[in-house]
Amino acid sequence: LFYTQASPRSVSLMDKITARLEKAKEWDQAVYNEVMWFPSHGDEPGHQNPHVTRRVMDIYQFMNSKTLFKFVRHDARRMSALKP
Repeated sequence: LFYTQASPRSVSLMDKITARLEKAKEWDQAVYNEVMWFPSHGDEPGHQNPHVTRRVMDIYQFMNSKTLFKFVRHDARRMSALKP
C-alpha cells in the first residue's frame, strides 16, 4: 500500500485550470499545456508560472500495450532488453 497527496503547487495548478475552464469553453488539454508551460509574464493578474515539476517518462520503460505490440515486438534489440 502507498499514500499519495497533491502538493500545494499542483493544487494551485489545478485551481488555475479550473478557473480558466469555468470562464471560457476551451479544450482542457490545451489549457493544461498553456498554464503548465508558458513562462510568467505581466504583472498581477498576469500569468504566473505554477512552478510545478515537469517529468517526462521513457516510453519504453513505462509503455502501454499499443507501444508493446505495435513497435517493441518487431524490434529484436528492444525485445531482448525488455524486463517485465
